[in-house]
Amino acid sequence: MPDNHDAPMRQGFRYPHLRANELLHFFAGLAPHLSRAKAVDLRFVVASDLGMVPFLPHWNAPPVQGQGDVIAMRDILADVYQAALSQSHDLSRRGAQSANVEGMIDGVAASVIALFSATVPAGMDPGGPAASGKKICALVGDATDLSERVSQVVRRSRHSAVSVLSDKQGDTDLVVIRLSDDPDEGATLDGLRALAGDSVPICAGIETSGGTIWLPDRRTLPRDQRSAAGAILAGLVDAEHLPGDHDLLVLGDVPDELVFAAIPRQVPALNIDDLASDPTDRIRPRVRELTLMANEDAQAALQARIVDAQFPVGYRVSLRAISETTGIEADIETLREEIEERQAEIELIRALAAPQMGLLRFSDAQLPALVDGLRAMPPAMVQNGGLTYAAGHAAGRAEPVHFILYDPARVAIEGRLPEHFWRGRTEDRPIRYWLDPHAAVMLQTGADPMIFTPVRHRLLPAINSFGGYLKETLGVILSGLFADASAVLGKPDTQPIYVFSPPQVEGSEMEVELLDRAGFQPLHLSIRWINDYMMVRSPRIAERAVLERLADDLYEGQAAAELRAGVDETVADLAQSWAQGRTLVSQQIGEVLGHVTQEIRQSAERMRLGHAYLDEVRKHVGELDGMIALARKEMAKADSAGADLHAFSANLLDARFSMVADLLAEMSVGEAAIDEAERRLQEASDKVEALLDQWGYS
Repeated sequence: MPDNHDAPMRQGFRYPHLRANELLHFFAGLAPHLSRAKAVDLRFVVASDLGMVPFLPHWNAPPVQGQGDVIAMRDILADVYQAALSQSHDLSRRGAQSANVEGMIDGVAASVIALFSATVPAGMDPGGPAASGKKICALVGDATDLSERVSQVVRRSRHSAVSVLSDKQGDTDLVVIRLSDDPDEGATLDGLRALAGDSVPICAGIETSGGTIWLPDRRTLPRDQRSAAGAILAGLVDAEHLPGDHDLLVLGDVPDELVFAAIPRQVPALNIDDLASDPTDRIRPRVRELTLMANEDAQAALQARIVDAQFPVGYRVSLRAISETTGIEADIETLREEIEERQAEIELIRALAAPQMGLLRFSDAQLPALVDGLRAMPPAMVQNGGLTYAAGHAAGRAEPVHFILYDPARVAIEGRLPEHFWRGRTEDRPIRYWLDPHAAVMLQTGADPMIFTPVRHRLLPAINSFGGYLKETLGVILSGLFADASAVLGKPDTQPIYVFSPPQVEGSEMEVELLDRAGFQPLHLSIRWINDYMMVRSPRIAERAVLERLADDLYEGQAAAELRAGVDETVADLAQSWAQGRTLVSQQIGEVLGHVTQEIRQSAERMRLGHAYLDEVRKHVGELDGMIALARKEMAKADSAGADLHAFSANLLDARFSMVADLLAEMSVGEAAIDEAERRLQEASDKVEALLDQWGYS
């Protein structure tokens, strides 16, 4: 079914419609196969509601693709529908359809639209980007025309760095401004937003397991969607469309205009894809790729334009008369109180800036993160006494939780453990903890307890606002919450550690764990316990002596009992699965036998009809033989009558000649009839021989 590749109509396989809320998980499943999708020219129709329809061109549609590659892509799409959406769509038995491919987009652009369709307004997701911190501003257009907007961003931000890149084949520039939106540093981007609106897009980064996505800070990606988004980023990296050391920048909106680019983490990006909108119900995005490079001349011209005396950069000032009325004494006291409060906040910030004790918490599911962090540490750091380890057991929890207490003044582990990456792959629970800011102020001596909360979190109201000594206050408030708190709080020289974490049980406010700092041992002495825990969880059958030692020393028989219960439960599940599988296989065998029996019956009926047809053919052949014999007999009679004419008298000669002419005409007609009969006889004989060969009677 070849067709014209230049024409908008092509032959291919049209897949079921994908709703907007299904796109993210669909493209997360398709992400590992983006390279193959590009090779077979997989395309997508975008609807006005951001839904999509996949279209896979036929292998005979120019440019001709390999049939094996197209069939493999067809099977992959069926698997993605089943795995991501629990829908069965196998088009292997359906024929190709004609479709207008004008305005369809490829898999890369469709993946970015899927990422954008999953975003929500920043206020709707508590896990969205913060309102302040490191951000970027990306402007697309001509650098000279963008100069005024660049100056607005630069003078209203702090620590900004401007980079200009240009397209090698066109006149489009990309200006990337890395900046800080922190009000404490004097940034006034809120005023810029009020003045310029969306014409100056400010973007904040969203961390995923596959990398960082920069989105306009008015939108964010929900926390429960970031794992699928990370899979899409990993697919773009595998397809070599997004380099591994790059982030993804997404600007604009759909269907108005959506722009996305791959930007390095240190230098602005190398390419941009521009999607245009369509006023019709069916969106026809246009994809435009820009090959960017650093343009020092454009950057120098932009800087010269900004510092020009006639350019409106900086702040305008004016003189204004002061009111004759003076402030009353109460206003002065209010200002003094505010100064004291600000001074207290400054002291707290400076105290937090000093190195504080840090804590790493790993649940049983997060052990791979602990192993990865230890692998990244130099041997000298592991041997350092500032890195201590302890395992905590809690009632109602079979597995232990692992803690590493470290002193940042002695060891620096920041940057060696990508927390967000491991939380996306294992369990979404905090790993890095710090001292509660207010408790850190109270921790003046070794007698006060340590109170740890997840990084960038604190307890409210302030833990030091209850009055009295912090150790006694927490002992009274929290001692009744633990099953056996006396093991830690009852010792006179103990230094308890309280760890506050987000809740795992629905309806709870938080979880609290009680540890004894004296129970922390140097990492290189106590880390062997991790191997024991991993051996208990291993599916391999350990030696009996090892299991008995673990049961006696570690859990006092609990590990063996739980292992036995787990084996019994596994055997029961296996027996149930075996019974269900046997029933299912028997049912399927019965269906196959029924189908085979029906096919045999149909074949026997076709053979019976074939024999009946052969009998009818033989009958008709016999009738034709009789007709031919009769015709020959009549011809013989005609020959005899012609011979008798010679004996007629001369006066009958004219009549004889006339009769002979008539007889000759009749003979000619008879011979034609004989030839036709012989031809039909030969055709019937050929059909009989073909049927005999077909049914094996030859």
